Amino acid sequence: MSMQMTTSSDSTARFPGGSEGGLHTMRPAVITIATVVFACALAVSRNDMGSVGGPMALFFIFLIAAPCLGLYEAWTKKRGPFSWIVNIVVSLIGGICGILLASMVNEAMIMLVQPEGALVVTRHPLLYAGLACMVGGLLLGSWTALRIVNRFR
Repeated sequence: MSMQMTTSSDSTARFPGGSEGGLHTMRPAVITIATVVFACALAVSRNDMGSVGGPMALFFIFLIAAPCLGLYEAWTKKRGPFSWIVNIVVSLIGGICGILLASMVNEAMIMLVQPEGALVVTRHPLLYAGLACMVGGLLLGSWTALRIVNRFR
């Protein structure tokens, strides 16, 4: 099945099946969620991240942020109750997969740069680049999972 766009009579581009495609419909939500999550992650990283509490707080921030994209998509598309649950679960799974892929990219960046000492202790700029990469991976994974599920609706 090809992904050709068709034009309806009101001259708006639509994908097969009548759904609007692309990130442009969710852009305000993605920017807002990314800004809030990154600000919370920066606030947590400013405190002592050497203990267990810092990484756990980051994980819970990411865990709360992942379903937000699914909730926004279900709300804007006026989905039913079952679809809300499906969106939450799918965006959570996609967000976790995106974080896992982003962490592999972070590890590769750390191996290439080879900072002296721990990133938390030295406050190396790679720490903040890694946080941004994790937020991007979270939202990209969540959005991709939602797009895959929406193809089957």
